Amino acid sequence: MVKSKRFEEKVGIVTTSTQGIGLAIAKRLGLKGASVVISSRKQVFPSYPSFTPLQLSKQNVDAAAKNLRAKGIEVLRVVCHVSNPQQRKDLIHKNVQINFLYKWFKLVN
Repeated sequence: MVKSKRFEEKVGIVTTSTQGIGLAIAKRLGLKGASVVISSRKQVFPSYPSFTPLQLSKQNVDAAAKNLRAKGIEVLRVVCHVSNPQQRKDLIHKNVQINFLYKWFKLVN
């Protein structure tokens, strides 16, 4: 798919987006020009007993971000369990901070 500019300078926040439909939505938004914020909740995989849930989730988010970046998509990755109100607030707060810095950097340069 050719990258377009339909959502250029827009940000898409896609929760549970490290695999399946969520990852496909993040990819599609990114290929349409949006920067994307992806997140994953804590997950426990019994085959990896030496990892904590947070480490596993971070690996999950990192792998998805790497996949999207390989396609030329700007990605912010966040570990977030959307049923937790504080983690939802943190997700939005991080997104606002990053977008402010990104837009400020573009204005300065």
